[in-house]
Amino acid sequence: MHDDSFRTPGSPFEQEPVVAFAVVPVGAVVDWSDAGTPASTLWIPVSLFDELAEMTSLGVVDRRGQSRLDVDACVALEEELMHLMAMPLPDEPRTAARRVLARVREVRPGARYELVIDGSDAG
Repeated sequence: MHDDSFRTPGSPFEQEPVVAFAVVPVGAVVDWSDAGTPASTLWIPVSLFDELAEMTSLGVVDRRGQSRLDVDACVALEEELMHLMAMPLPDEPRTAARRVLARVREVRPGARYELVIDGSDAG
């Protein structure tokens, strides 16, 4: 199930471009067409992605294109997000971190999955 809950009508993020997070089999084609969008995609507003990127290794991800994080990168990001969530944060960045963490935890050694991050439509 897709999660675009940050952009509900009336929210401060309603019209904001998003960055997509999806766990896919290694090498899977993801083109964001109706048929090519992974079933469980998380959509994070660009401003929240940028906040998380300032505090984690997401800062090396080019959110204007498609990036893929392997198991090792996801393990490192998981630790960073856990550390981040132990800090006092406003609600929206904390919720974004929690939701990204859930996707990161799906990429496990031996599972042959990777995390796709794509903000190519985010400008």
